[in-house]
Amino acid sequence: MIDFPKEITDKTLPNFLRAGAVIKTEVVFPDGGQKIKRLVVLTNNNDEIILAATATSNILSSSRYYGYDDIFVDINKEKMFDKDTFIQLNRVIEIPLEKLKCQYHRKELEILGNVSDELLLKMYAKIDKSKMIERKYINRIINEKLPTP
Repeated sequence: MIDFPKEITDKTLPNFLRAGAVIKTEVVFPDGGQKIKRLVVLTNNNDEIILAATATSNILSSSRYYGYDDIFVDINKEKMFDKDTFIQLNRVIEIPLEKLKCQYHRKELEILGNVSDELLLKMYAKIDKSKMIERKYINRIINEKLPTP
């Protein structure tokens, strides 16, 4: 069983789902496939829909295509990942906040923490120049990005 902080409520959950937050939950893909994935939240105004990028640790797969918009994360540099990982910025997904609230209440949503400011800035730079992410997503992510030190 996942031990969630007691102070999280439906009203405060969006405060934990800010840009850079790493969450673990079940994702349903466009082809209907489902899998428990780590996701990196990309947006801050998350009252209805959050945008998140998927991550994969299946970095040795010969069938996996690693694209221009992927960011490699070394296990020794980011504590939120337990293996070397690629953040797949070409796979930005919308997740309704209501769905995350339901997953949270069913103990199917794990909030793992946040990526470093350095990694978040690297992600913003890739997103801003991306040719694969939909323009509406790029605009929202860049407009909502938090100032970093």
